[in-house]
Amino acid sequence: MAKYNTTDTFLFMLGVTLPFPTLGVTLSGRMTLAPAIVFGCLYAVLAVARRGFNRTHVAATLMIVTFLATSLSRHQPMSYMLSLAALILAIAPITAPIYDFRNFRALLFGFKIGIFATIALLALEIIAQAFGISLLTTALSSVVTNRATGAFLSVNRPKAGFFEPADLAIYLCFSYVILDILTNTSSKSQAIKFISLISIPLTGSLSGIGLIAIYLLSEFVFSIHSWHLTRSKLATLVTIAFVSIAVAMEFSSIAIDLITSQIDRISRTILALDQGDLLSSEGSRLNVFVVLTKYWDEKGILGFLFGTGYGNYQQWVSGSYADLAEYAAYFRGDLNNLLVVVFISTGIFGMLSYLYFHYKIFNRYLSFSQMPTLIFLLAVQFSTGFLINYVYWFLLFCLAASLKAAQIWPHPPHQGNPPIANEVRS
Repeated sequence: MAKYNTTDTFLFMLGVTLPFPTLGVTLSGRMTLAPAIVFGCLYAVLAVARRGFNRTHVAATLMIVTFLATSLSRHQPMSYMLSLAALILAIAPITAPIYDFRNFRALLFGFKIGIFATIALLALEIIAQAFGISLLTTALSSVVTNRATGAFLSVNRPKAGFFEPADLAIYLCFSYVILDILTNTSSKSQAIKFISLISIPLTGSLSGIGLIAIYLLSEFVFSIHSWHLTRSKLATLVTIAFVSIAVAMEFSSIAIDLITSQIDRISRTILALDQGDLLSSEGSRLNVFVVLTKYWDEKGILGFLFGTGYGNYQQWVSGSYADLAEYAAYFRGDLNNLLVVVFISTGIFGMLSYLYFHYKIFNRYLSFSQMPTLIFLLAVQFSTGFLINYVYWFLLFCLAASLKAAQIWPHPPHQGNPPIANEVRS
């Protein structure tokens, strides 16, 4: 077995530490200098030192400069410079694509360890609460935040190494998609993929359930033309169905609570959409574009072109919805939609640069067969609004690497792992 070099080590540690944003030095709120950020930046710096800059760096620079331009001379530097610095750290790894299969193998190995550790924490967190094991709860407190979350299955919703259950659900969804793309991985990887899938409902996150449902449904639809692929997906769905039925029969009361809880949330979601609700969690997510149109009505063409200025949308949102209850997301200035956050804070110019950056990351690897992945990426934009969250950008990095591996290394070499010699770097 080949020894890991420095790049391999950084990528391996990035994968392992990615799902632990609660660790590290707290900078502000949910922003910490987590270990994954350190390893990600070290990898990015090393990649630039060895390979120089590429076109993805150009697209990233364009986005950052555009964001900066929307706030220059309009706001105090402290209102946006720290956030912009955090964003630069978050996107650093994704600007340096992986060109060597051995590097990718190191990342994937670390990523699978991170998934396993996260699922183990999720299970331990539920067990500790369900059986009242205070010693285990105390031991988990070094990783799991103490902030209360909504009740689910008679316990607080698990967060594992994340600040929010929804963030945990998004991570598990990405984990399933990434491992699903790599069809030639080992049986152990397939097992981790399956466990990730069945763990998503345990987070109690309707966003997570919606994301994975959208991916599975779109994958089924786009695979109809290929009988071989359809049989594979049907086999997976049948297996999931049988396992779900078996678990439901064994733990009928828990299964009933799980189904009832999700039906109740779906009902509230439909009601929120019908009534234009802005108060509930469901309404604030579904009707978030109302905030954007309200801002345009108030600020006119300048608001559409330049937004509030990067890093300064929360003051306008909280001021415009000050009449809502204190627990409402808009009262706090929070928007759970990345597209709306970018558009309202940086205008159409910032939005175009944001979309172009994503295009440069994925344009070479998304074909018709990967349409479910593209639909999944679009759906993720509607599930979170924390733009400087490194977990989102690092998951994009892992996803892009898996797409590249599936395209360039469909059958991994057994004798050594040479870099791609003829690929144009972009």
